[in-house]
Amino acid sequence: MRFLRWLRREVIRRRLPHGLVHWRYLLPEPAAALARQRSLWLHSLPRLARPLWCALELWLWLKWQLWHGPLSVWRAVRRLGPRVRDEEGISLPAQGLAVGRLALGYCIPPSEIYRHRLYRREQRHRATTLVYDHTLGGFHQSRNDPGPATRESLLLLSDKHRQATELAALGVPVAPTLALVPKRSCAPLNAYLRDREQSFCKPRHGSAGRGALIARTSPNGTLTVEPTLGPTLTGQAVEAYWTELLERDDMLVQPRLTVDPAFAELATTDDIITVRYISQRVPTNRDVEAQVDCYCATLELPCGKDHASGRPRYVLLEIDARSGDVNGFPETYLFADAAASHRRVAAQAAGTTIPNWPQIRHHSHTAHQHCQGIHAIAWDWALTADGPVLLEGNAGWGASTAQQLNGGLMTTPPPASSA
Repeated sequence: MRFLRWLRREVIRRRLPHGLVHWRYLLPEPAAALARQRSLWLHSLPRLARPLWCALELWLWLKWQLWHGPLSVWRAVRRLGPRVRDEEGISLPAQGLAVGRLALGYCIPPSEIYRHRLYRREQRHRATTLVYDHTLGGFHQSRNDPGPATRESLLLLSDKHRQATELAALGVPVAPTLALVPKRSCAPLNAYLRDREQSFCKPRHGSAGRGALIARTSPNGTLTVEPTLGPTLTGQAVEAYWTELLERDDMLVQPRLTVDPAFAELATTDDIITVRYISQRVPTNRDVEAQVDCYCATLELPCGKDHASGRPRYVLLEIDARSGDVNGFPETYLFADAAASHRRVAAQAAGTTIPNWPQIRHHSHTAHQHCQGIHAIAWDWALTADGPVLLEGNAGWGASTAQQLNGGLMTTPPPASSA
């Protein structure tokens, strides 16, 4: 059964090879960033016999070149091309040619070519310096230490309930849990809202907001649910959705956190405002254990939901890792409407410093040191009226925003393993 699931996932449903693939890999000495991409690709499936791995990658490359790649290019240009044409003056044929050459030549998803603006002539050289969504898992794995300590840390980070319990014991302020609802239990959602008007619920495992929701009760007793991803639900649809979530995982019920008044006016909705603090190990010398420092920090301000996808939208602002001062965000990666929202919020946030920033840094580093073997971890902090509260840590954090701020992650060699 496990083999059949793997076969379906990797052979049938997967569209891309497990890394960037380019003919220059055959050269004795390709460019440094491209050589690192080749190394990452060659170590993407270490548990598979090399002949089988080669056959799988050849099959995926052919699928991408002959079907999924051209189709993805056509869809991306049709969806995003008109906005680029109207705002930047690049014709659709020129976009299609640039996106197609990168997508097929390197096996890069066209959506990420648009995300990083690689269709622009002056940006194309960055294609080999970036980590993409389909190579992200292998990249994170390549930087972590091998061994049981790392596997135990990954299990800890994947379990939100256990993670909060252990970090709270270290003195890290975490979001309190009101109830742990067991998987496949029959407990109705309204049973956990009797003493409060609204609560926040999320799966015990998972990421990216999947399955998270805000539950509210009106004065007349009507129960309403606002999923992080998806439309608002009421009536019988609420319990059906709740039952579906409990079929998949345990659910954590937490109080709805209140927004820090100093930042409430910067967001266009009453959703919680968060800081993403990415900590990483920084080697010192051979005689001293690696220390923890900040790789990237951002302030994430909610600004409603996308009408087409239902996904939440945010204005992102960079945070100075040392001082906690709120800075801007490079508008070169933003469309015109997003850039206008960014300029408005950035102007309001000018001169602002994140409250309790030294505590956020200290507690993030303390939490990271508790997770042995993990090179970099993204910590999500809620800025509440009672101070910063840790929501969760994630070892498989998305790299797009960090690379837009700090450059491609493949421009420097991976750190030496401390194992």
